[in-house]
Amino acid sequence: LRTVRRYLSENSANHHIAVAIIKQAKERLAIQAKLDELDVPALRLLSRALLSELRLDMYQASFQRHPLFRLFISFDQTSMQRVCDEATTSRHVHANDEVFAAGSEGVAAFV
Repeated sequence: LRTVRRYLSENSANHHIAVAIIKQAKERLAIQAKLDELDVPALRLLSRALLSELRLDMYQASFQRHPLFRLFISFDQTSMQRVCDEATTSRHVHANDEVFAAGSEGVAAFV
């Protein structure tokens, strides 16, 4: 945090903004980041089929909230498993993170 404070001071950041930045930095440094699939080398040792099952299991609850995906899962779980393998990624965000910005190109969906 010392470096952040120095940066804000050297660049004459508005006090109100500087306080908000320091507060958010402290909060986020205190949070233990969730592991991503790439952070777990042992997952690369799994068979493709088992890894595919894991991904479906992890994402299914989120997909069940959307009527179209819920229908898709009920009719063709194998294809939904393929969707999880080929078209789904996790992105862990914090409170107040900007997920989408007005006017920017939409390249993803949030489920």
